Amino acid sequence: MAKNYRDNFDYSEAIANSTSKAERDRLLAERQNKIDAEGLTGKVADNSAVSTWTSSYRPYYVASSSSASKAASENAERVSSLYDAAEKARLQRFEAARTRIRQQLSSNLSSIDSDYAAAVRQANISARQLQEFHQASHNSHLESQRTHHHNTNHATPQNQRTRP
Repeated sequence: MAKNYRDNFDYSEAIANSTSKAERDRLLAERQNKIDAEGLTGKVADNSAVSTWTSSYRPYYVASSSSASKAASENAERVSSLYDAAEKARLQRFEAARTRIRQQLSSNLSSIDSDYAAAVRQANISARQLQEFHQASHNSHLESQRTHHHNTNHATPQNQRTRP
């Protein structure tokens, strides 16, 4: 597969200094090919930003002298360290949030376990009470039948005749 870009070529500089739309479009296409081929997405400015650069407008200073290059390099290092610090702070916030969520979930699980245990205890109590109620009702019914049967056997009917 042919490589559709140039190695060690400053596309940003060339795009900023381009004078025709056709040349700018060609350079932007080559630059995008390089970004895609070398996995630079998110690591360098995208083409929508670079396409607005001109020889008089760029978001950072580009110069060819060694002292200016050194200053640009130092600025790039400072910017990089700022990004690193921001990423570290973001990661710390993420870890803190993850810890808070883990603690909340653990607390919720403990509450669920406790509520479940209480519900099981209450169900056992209710079942025991229901069983005792049914047993008492059954015993009462049996006692009532015995009393009724006893009263029926010992009673003398009024229309019953006695023999001499």
